[in-house]
Amino acid sequence: MKERILFYLETIFLKITAYAKSLSIKKRILLYGCVVALYGAIICLVLMHKISKLEFLPEPKEVVFYIEKFTVDNADIFYRIPERIKLSEEDRSGILKSVFAGMGPSRIMERGFVEILHFNGGDWKVFWYYPRKGADYYKIKKNKNDNSFECVKLMLPVETETKKVHRKIDDSIWGSMADAQVPPGIIEKFSDIFSWQIDFLTDPIKSDEYKIIYEIEKVAKKNEQISSRIIAAQYKAARKTYNAFYFTNRDGMSGYFDTEGKSLRNAFLKAPLQFTRISSHFSTARWHPIFKLVRPHLGIDYAAPEGTPVLAIGDGMAVFVGKSGGFGNLVRIKHPSGYETWSGHLSRFAKDLRKGVWVKQGQVIGYVGMTGDATGPHLDFRIKKDDKFLNFLNMEQPPGSELYGEDKKDLEEMIRGTRINGLSFVLGF
Repeated sequence: MKERILFYLETIFLKITAYAKSLSIKKRILLYGCVVALYGAIICLVLMHKISKLEFLPEPKEVVFYIEKFTVDNADIFYRIPERIKLSEEDRSGILKSVFAGMGPSRIMERGFVEILHFNGGDWKVFWYYPRKGADYYKIKKNKNDNSFECVKLMLPVETETKKVHRKIDDSIWGSMADAQVPPGIIEKFSDIFSWQIDFLTDPIKSDEYKIIYEIEKVAKKNEQISSRIIAAQYKAARKTYNAFYFTNRDGMSGYFDTEGKSLRNAFLKAPLQFTRISSHFSTARWHPIFKLVRPHLGIDYAAPEGTPVLAIGDGMAVFVGKSGGFGNLVRIKHPSGYETWSGHLSRFAKDLRKGVWVKQGQVIGYVGMTGDATGPHLDFRIKKDDKFLNFLNMEQPPGSELYGEDKKDLEEMIRGTRINGLSFVLGF
């Protein structure tokens, strides 16, 4: 049918063209105008016919969505949140049960925040819970087919930020770093790294300066810091400059080392606890306050409040944990190179500490007390080497670990790479 109509139109057009050749120009123009108008009218009629046959559909409903956000301060508020968003009793119960099953009771007690996705004026579609700590979060959805609820644990991306600080000390190392917006954890770590070389309570003066590069890991969306570490640091005093680089050797052991590959951590801490005062020094002839006679006191008595944590001054193995005569509750630790430390008069021992357990430097081994022969709470601390007791306050401290061979080469290569990557200000190059 379509081809026949086109054939008739083409035949008519050819006859009109032949007829137009016999007309004058003026009449020819008039004829062509009439033909164009006729064709236009035909096209309009065809279009109107087709349009009349079209089926018009209603405009689709506009989809409107918004997200509500609630802060969770404790578990009680968490349980009340579903009530605030006007859920049905079924949905409310289903959300709480799925969250409880997916997280467990301990995580539900944490602070955090909740987000709820709503569609079209109130229907909820997705329920998200973000605990304040960690990178995890939980997504709860309702299956429309069987009305079941599913809680899925997901992870937010972790962002790492590297920062550099270089300042002179005005008052104290802590005040200077705080003014530079250095996080408290990094300040404590900096102090800990150089604690064997510098007494930050007495040594720093205004002319001293420090440089530090540190990393902070934050969880996206929560803006929660989950970890931080110092990459490299320097403390420049009037007479000496101290450098520290974080390095992991080929055996997986990590720590801070100077440019020569020597550990900044000595084999022993300066003291086994935070003490108030030394109530009795090392002596071969001391008047005993209980027995009222002169006898050797081959240790240091650190006076401290009862319950003060007592630390292992170095890595080693517990060879005795229990009661021992006048020492009361006693812990003895065997250290490398023939050293052994004694910690007496403890009120109690650290949890899980027993004979044969390996302890690390700085680990809590017990708590200050006054068991055994004691007139007040204090720690009787003793150290001996090759069965001879030494004065801990003036003995020569054994050196810390040192890198050798391939490990030392790796450290040197890392330091060179640090300089190449624009972090050279730590060494002053």
